[in-house]
Amino acid sequence: MEKLLASLAQPLGRFAFKVISFLFGSSQAAVEVTQGIVGIYRKLAEKNPDIYLPILAAILDDLGDNYSNLGHYEEALKIIEKAVKIRKELVSRDPDRFTPDLADTLHNLGVKYASLGLYEEMLNPIQKAIKIYRELVNRYSNLYLPDLASALHNLGVAYFYLGRYEKALKATEEAVRIRRKLTKEYSDSFLPVLAQSLTLEVTILLRIDGEENCRRAKENLEEAQEIIETIYENYENYEEYPLLWTTLIGTILNLEEDLDNCSKTT
Repeated sequence: MEKLLASLAQPLGRFAFKVISFLFGSSQAAVEVTQGIVGIYRKLAEKNPDIYLPILAAILDDLGDNYSNLGHYEEALKIIEKAVKIRKELVSRDPDRFTPDLADTLHNLGVKYASLGLYEEMLNPIQKAIKIYRELVNRYSNLYLPDLASALHNLGVAYFYLGRYEKALKATEEAVRIRRKLTKEYSDSFLPVLAQSLTLEVTILLRIDGEENCRRAKENLEEAQEIIETIYENYENYEEYPLLWTTLIGTILNLEEDLDNCSKTT
């Protein structure tokens, strides 16, 4: 039986999940097929964990994302929690190889908590992911800077919804600095996420009293608007991210009104 499972698993793995996602999208059919793959790898990992546990953890990560895309947030959270447990076991065996994957899955776990509005619970895995990403940046230079910026942005989101605006601002300011650096030194592909962090920073600044915060909010909003206009005018692939654009543009429009009110009261 083990040989049969192993032969079935050869063409599967995470690549197969990508094929399934391409064929079925984020659908119940994709979830059901992937559950079958997970079952195969669970049995294989019991017999040969060194080979199959890393693949099982990766597939669980993807399965959790698919559940989340279908709106099954509680199921997604449970699956990612299982993936984190496996990642920790793998790190205990080979830290150099598996620590980056643990950071990614911890970050993913934080995002899953956010999907349920559990922002207090979100803090711990996100903070752990940030700690690991900082260590990886120190070791590998800028390779993990995008991941660090993303985690910092989401930490800012968590603190914002918890009403801890000063902490939210500190995390988001760092995310903006990193994303500015990435955009300037590496690629314009970071422009959308830079605009995203800028609008988050504006949202936070408008919750903190003071004329200086109002001025900074206005400057950041103008920068975000310029980024949107630049991408729209110069890049053909902006339509590939409809949810991002809808969210950004809607947020900017709402912030313009809030900024007008801020200017009137300072």
